[in-house]
Amino acid sequence: MTSINENMGYVYISESALADSHKSVTNIDTCNKNGVFYIRFDTNLQSFGDINRNKRCYIGSNIWECIQAPKIQALLHDNAWFGEFDHPTPEYKGQQLSPERIQTVPPQYRCFKIMNPRLNGDLLQARVQSAQTDIGIGWAKEILAGWLPAFSLRALASLKLINNKPTVVARRVITYDSVWYPSHERAHAISAPNVFVKKMNAITESVQNGVRGAIDSVVIPLKEILESVGSKDVNTAMILESFDLGPESLVGFDQGRNHAIIKDEYNTIYARISPETKKNVDDFFSSFNI
Repeated sequence: MTSINENMGYVYISESALADSHKSVTNIDTCNKNGVFYIRFDTNLQSFGDINRNKRCYIGSNIWECIQAPKIQALLHDNAWFGEFDHPTPEYKGQQLSPERIQTVPPQYRCFKIMNPRLNGDLLQARVQSAQTDIGIGWAKEILAGWLPAFSLRALASLKLINNKPTVVARRVITYDSVWYPSHERAHAISAPNVFVKKMNAITESVQNGVRGAIDSVVIPLKEILESVGSKDVNTAMILESFDLGPESLVGFDQGRNHAIIKDEYNTIYARISPETKKNVDDFFSSFNI
């Protein structure tokens, strides 16, 4: 019987998946005529039920339900559900990604289109076609030259503990992007994916915005309270242990001090802290008149 705890926290997801044993591009179609060049092939976009490289698990029915959303269905109908080459990232230090940028694929950055997504056992598979941009053409040629493409989910989600597995429950699937190193071990081509909190407009208000501003503006022994939360708050400690992260991965708190912020190699996680922990955190900051 599946047991589901309350939300452990919230996360802007940007992680991925790899092909089974057949790590080569097959059933690949290539078009190069009348000034139009593209390749088309089948791929695994994501696997479900297993723990990925980021020590997280996904549920196929949840992702599939998100794909049925009217916007994605309209994009699929129009052959316009595009992904990028790598997830969107700031181009220079201190730059912030807006919620709009995270949730869209600008035309100039489109790399490939996703067609005919389908569930096949514990895998989400699809037909992929390279886009008519310099990025898309270069991506396609790299594949023809021998690179095995991999794909990565981009979504807004919450983090739950299901059957003792840290499980991502997507609230909205945005797209899949192509990445060099996927977090799932079965999201490569088979015939050839910041921060989310409850309020959408707070998606990028993490370390670089409200949190870092508070940390930088006051010189205080923040390490002490973070280590205390990491060891004494049950939910935060569970997330750190599940993801095999040390206390150094704790970087701060959200503006309301309801979540501890954990930063791993790929994502930023908002871990819900208990009322008792929040009181201790508030008392700590109050002692510095913050």
